Amino acid sequence: MKIIFCFISMAMLMSAYGQKIAKDNIYYKAVEAAKKAQADDTSGLKELYQLSLRNHGDLVLSKLMIKAVTLAMLNSGSKNLNSYFSNIEATFSGKKSFSFLDNKPFQVDCERCEGHGKNPCHTCDAGTCRNCKGKKSYTVQKAGNSTETKPCAACNKTGVCLTCKGSGLSTKMCRTCNGKGTVFSREAIPEEYGKSLKDIVDTIPEHAAWKGIYITEGIEQVVKRKKMALAKKKKAEEEALKNMPERTEADLKHPLLEFNEYFRNRERISKQKLYKSASAKMVGAKPTLSVEIEPSIMRADTSLKLQYLEAFYQFWKLRCKFNSLGEDVGFNATYKGKKIAEFKGKKIISL
Repeated sequence: MKIIFCFISMAMLMSAYGQKIAKDNIYYKAVEAAKKAQADDTSGLKELYQLSLRNHGDLVLSKLMIKAVTLAMLNSGSKNLNSYFSNIEATFSGKKSFSFLDNKPFQVDCERCEGHGKNPCHTCDAGTCRNCKGKKSYTVQKAGNSTETKPCAACNKTGVCLTCKGSGLSTKMCRTCNGKGTVFSREAIPEEYGKSLKDIVDTIPEHAAWKGIYITEGIEQVVKRKKMALAKKKKAEEEALKNMPERTEADLKHPLLEFNEYFRNRERISKQKLYKSASAKMVGAKPTLSVEIEPSIMRADTSLKLQYLEAFYQFWKLRCKFNSLGEDVGFNATYKGKKIAEFKGKKIISL
């Protein structure tokens, strides 16, 4: 019995330690540095700082390291922060490496404008006419005990402020937040710094394993199970596609109508023309949308233009899904009849 137990114990040890751990790679170094930083070892943070300055070809890892280093420097009040920002922007140009600082919990509503981005209107009470108190008329005391009701001329009998049209906000932007509606807050930095280190330690081993680099024991089993689950899901989707009745261009009429209704409404609200026309057709089994964009969008910088095109694509995909046309859709953007962008792989490609 003892001999059997020994063999079982040896087998367990061999399975636990038989896997070769790869240490000569950026993923292992980043995780080990983050572990040191978690233990308040300054050498770990210094290693993360140096590793984050280099482009290793993996934007996910780079952004996690940049976030951790940035928060550490903000937390300590480092004087080298501006220099670090410049170096990162030069290395990762256009990658929005510090965009996390523009979102919650680092951005909170501006107390001065209460998150509106504009100063309060000084001629009304939160959009309500001060003269008639929103009643559209007011009562005047005449000689004796008689009274007379008069229509309010200050608001043109509407009950709302004519200056701000009832919004309660002036046209002047708030100087405290420069019209953004939010201001930067340092309160969440210590907690978020701890979370950023934990993200590196917890997520990077599996992230590396998907690339075939194993930096800890047992992770290959996790990846294997996920790959099997993805393969099973893909097979189910393929089977569902085979059983789906053949679609015609008549089936595209309703999602195209929904697309036009939504974005034409957006145009009315923003008072900006986004596209001239939108048409849809079946390209093979794929519902494909073609949008002829307006010159104003064409003149926008590359990043903003791609944001508009991404919005068109994602809404089209959503409408096709809800109209039982599936999520595998096509998208083309044209300008003056010439194709300028299309959806390829997992993102919009500018031609």
